[in-house]
Amino acid sequence: MLSLLLYIINGGKIMRGKVYTSYIANIKHIPEGVKKILITRIIPQGLNLISHNLVCFQELSPLKQTLKEYKNKKLTFEEFESKFRKQINNSDMALMTLEIIESYLDEGNDICIICYEKDMKVCHRSIEGRYYLSLGYEWAEIIKGGGMINQEAYTQFSPAHALAYTKMTELAVLLKETM
Repeated sequence: MLSLLLYIINGGKIMRGKVYTSYIANIKHIPEGVKKILITRIIPQGLNLISHNLVCFQELSPLKQTLKEYKNKKLTFEEFESKFRKQINNSDMALMTLEIIESYLDEGNDICIICYEKDMKVCHRSIEGRYYLSLGYEWAEIIKGGGMINQEAYTQFSPAHALAYTKMTELAVLLKETM
């Protein structure tokens, strides 16, 4: 509803921001002007939210027990994703936060969803990235060295091809830096 209102206010122009995802150790490669959104239960010790222009939405991170079950291999990623989606759908706070983020995107602002896990294929930020992709937003993963992988194409790869594509993109970034 809010998106429709913004559409009318903007004179019928669709102003959609882009969604990026990445991990904490890669924070320095997130482009200037992109709003950084941390989605972790625990804020990393020594990470200054203000100096990194970060906001933290703990309600968009998996419950401690669910994450523990997944990390201890008691849940497959598919089971983890199912539990995580139910958690989000049953939380008024999480749903309201997703709506606020969507409104921010609809104003033409870019965001980067950040968590701990380096491999986004087995991480809750990829679940949230796919959520925004399903709503029609562009989504790219910012990888080591600052390269980007367009997720619409990436999600169509097999896991082995996705890993190879990621490694090739990281190598291309490294080569570019040395030239």
